[in-house]
Amino acid sequence: MRTVPFEAAERLGGQMRLWSDTPSRREFRAILDWWENELPLLQVQLRPGTVATPADLIALNPSLVVLATGSRPMAARLPGIGPDLPAHGPYDVPSRAAMPLSMTRWAACPRC
Repeated sequence: MRTVPFEAAERLGGQMRLWSDTPSRREFRAILDWWENELPLLQVQLRPGTVATPADLIALNPSLVVLATGSRPMAARLPGIGPDLPAHGPYDVPSRAAMPLSMTRWAACPRC
């Protein structure tokens, strides 16, 4: 049996790869690197940077298709958080799409 995962990003890991950029989660990077190194040994034909299309799947004539779509953050529902005071979570900060972590803490918990 052949295993041919399609990965939309250029590297495996999704949110875990983003988390591995934070000082308290550096160990995640070693896990991700190990996974990537194991794939060739297991004869897994990873297709990074590729979104699978129906034509791609039909061409492979698979006996099984597993669709893993990743995750998306849920909207924060906290008192005082609204359009005038944006909230940022763990999905935003490691990707550098938001303010520094110290300001995020303040925005999410003004009394902290």
